[in-house]
Amino acid sequence: MANINNNNNEITPQINMVPLIDILLVLLIIFMLTATVVKERRIPISLPKASTGDSINESKGFAITIDKDNNYFLNGDRSNFKEIMNKLSFEKKSGQNIVVAISADKNIKYSEIVETINGLREIEINDYALNVEMK
Repeated sequence: MANINNNNNEITPQINMVPLIDILLVLLIIFMLTATVVKERRIPISLPKASTGDSINESKGFAITIDKDNNYFLNGDRSNFKEIMNKLSFEKKSGQNIVVAISADKNIKYSEIVETINGLREIEINDYALNVEMK
């Protein structure tokens, strides 16, 4: 909009801020609604506790998770043990340094963890870590 100055018949420019504020409020509402819909997928497991631990220096990181019902997940996607080992073997053959973080519910059998570590060693992946919850 512009106003006409009565003294010199000059037009003084003005910016109407109302439409800009309306658009910003609509965008804010859209972002608020989409933020409540988008949720991070999380596998519910109860990690064992330890007083020591190190962080993983990841080159090409993968996460194997075993929940309390002995379901296997690779990077959050449900899979079975053989499929996980096949995918990791394929990645290993591509020549990349692979690091695997193993997260297992504290109530599963120890043999499941040993089987997972043994499977990693069979496909020559020796860089792995066990996730724990700090005490």
